[in-house]
Amino acid sequence: MKWLKHLLDVFTLTLISLFLMVLLYEEDSEILTGSQVAIQVEGWDYQYSKAEVFDRFERVAKDLDIAIFKVITDHKKGQVDKAIYTFNKKANHHTITPMNRSYSYQQLTLDDLMKRDVRGDYFILDSVANPHQIKAALESVGLKVAVVPIKRWMIYIDVLINRGVLIPFVTLLIIYILYHLYDRSKNFKTYATMRLHGYRFYNIFFLNIKKVVARWFLLAMGVSLFSIGLLKWLGLDGQLGHFISHLILADIWFWMILFINSLLSYILLVSMNVPLMIKGLKPYRLLHLINHVSKLSMLVLLTLLILPNFNQLKKLEKIQETETWWGKLDDYYMIELKPIRRSINEERNFAKRFHQMIVYSEQHEQALLMRQNVLAEPSETNFVPGNGNVLFVNQNFVDFFKSQLQDLPRLEDREGQVELYLPPQAKTKAAAIRDDFQEWVDFQLPNSATNTKVKVTQVDNPYQIYAFDVRTGLSTAYLKSPAILMLNAKDLTDDFYYATLSQGTFIFKNYENIIRNIDRFNLKDDVQGVTNYKDNVIKKYREAQTQWIVYSFSSGLAISVLFIVTLLDVLHYFEQHRQWLLMRKMFGFRRWQNYRNYIILNGLFTALIGAFLFEKTQNSNVIWLFAIVLLFQFFVQWVYIHYLEKQFNVLIREV
Repeated sequence: MKWLKHLLDVFTLTLISLFLMVLLYEEDSEILTGSQVAIQVEGWDYQYSKAEVFDRFERVAKDLDIAIFKVITDHKKGQVDKAIYTFNKKANHHTITPMNRSYSYQQLTLDDLMKRDVRGDYFILDSVANPHQIKAALESVGLKVAVVPIKRWMIYIDVLINRGVLIPFVTLLIIYILYHLYDRSKNFKTYATMRLHGYRFYNIFFLNIKKVVARWFLLAMGVSLFSIGLLKWLGLDGQLGHFISHLILADIWFWMILFINSLLSYILLVSMNVPLMIKGLKPYRLLHLINHVSKLSMLVLLTLLILPNFNQLKKLEKIQETETWWGKLDDYYMIELKPIRRSINEERNFAKRFHQMIVYSEQHEQALLMRQNVLAEPSETNFVPGNGNVLFVNQNFVDFFKSQLQDLPRLEDREGQVELYLPPQAKTKAAAIRDDFQEWVDFQLPNSATNTKVKVTQVDNPYQIYAFDVRTGLSTAYLKSPAILMLNAKDLTDDFYYATLSQGTFIFKNYENIIRNIDRFNLKDDVQGVTNYKDNVIKKYREAQTQWIVYSFSSGLAISVLFIVTLLDVLHYFEQHRQWLLMRKMFGFRRWQNYRNYIILNGLFTALIGAFLFEKTQNSNVIWLFAIVLLFQFFVQWVYIHYLEKQFNVLIREV
């Protein structure tokens, strides 16, 4: 048992360390590491010049004796680069380096800063006593500002849940609770004897405390050295001091939780009847209660682990089976827009410039339109343009995916009209669907005087097309027989293509061409990054794969604990009622009569938990899960009953 405990401790400390790596990596990617306050400049009324606005930032920083950092993040080519300008450099005592050494932090000059947008994110690494003073000072030069204290615990909880690490930690906590209760109950007679000999509560509880502290210290040091080596090997040691300080703090929190856990388990057992403990009579009621609570916890956890794991497995299968589509997009990129609030006029101008870039890229650089309404979760027979089972494509898309679209008739964009291809299930309502699309196209036309007609082509056989829903988590693999609307970039308004771009459903070819076009159409201040489409899909695949591994391992832990709890429950019951069961057998009770109450009640307890969880989840996999648990439970009980009956037969023959 001791080596299992050592293994559990090492695994838990390693999991904490790995979680912390992910956490700090996410923090470094999203904000400036160590930031206490974020200043979000959401709007600018242009009443003051850019030089006057930046001068106000400098004055605010000097008045408060702090450094303010303007951070411009650029996600590109698989990395996160940041351009940083420091206001009041004399007050800056922080060393700012990226966690990933392959990333770069560029220090901007004032001339560089003047070429950048005023709006965006600013960070303060020092504590600020009066954030309202900063807000008032910046709003006085026509800025719309939000000064937000950074709450790291919210970031930690978000990563804990989204990365699927919460349930494994809860599982480990329950395992530790069971271990401490088991260890205390195993030594309860020793504790009772010590109490009778005058040992006080704290004397017993802190017995061998020096050995325990030394052991934990050595384990923590070993895991820390392993983590540091791993960070250096991965090239993520740019903020090693920051990581070590957080790791020490995380380990201290972990030890505090274990201390409270151990203390509660000790208090629970030493408060029992000491004379009975001296006689060797185990606290069976308490042990049965612990077993039932543990079983309930493990069954709930197992359900919460296995159901998402099925989803992750399906997600992995979907990504793999659609590789013939997204695997071709290794030279195509999505443009990430900065989350900046703009005035109506700014928004229109911004959409117009992006539309111009889209027109140019479609005509000269094979840009692809592949917009769908997956986020609205439409039914297969809903063909409403705004939220139905519809796919918007251009001629480049058709030419690029020619081999994947062989089941469809020749899709072709014709001048002066919009081509609409309808699947077999739309045949009876083709006229009404065409009218809906005609009305929608008329509304979307950039020039209301333009007479653009929707021409319908009926497709005879069902078909499916890859959903291209990378922005919605790859939840949908294929669109089942969608209506297909053929467009070119000049057909519809700026707003349509701006919305399409923001959804990641218009992608551009060749990274260098994209960067050149962003500069050509004066969009540099509005673009946060350029992300490779194929890399994005692979990233989602790896995230799903990691979550599947985490959930699978956690499920293994939960199954192991459930096996131990089931075995202990059987052992405790038959140990407690051994003499009573032997007497009943001697008086002629058959095997089923002797054990049926225990088997039925135990099975009913498990079945009720399963029924409750099925009612809450409405997932048929819960039924299969609990059917397996009940069969396993019955098997363990029957094996032990068979063993016990053999012992009883020997005793009866001896009598």
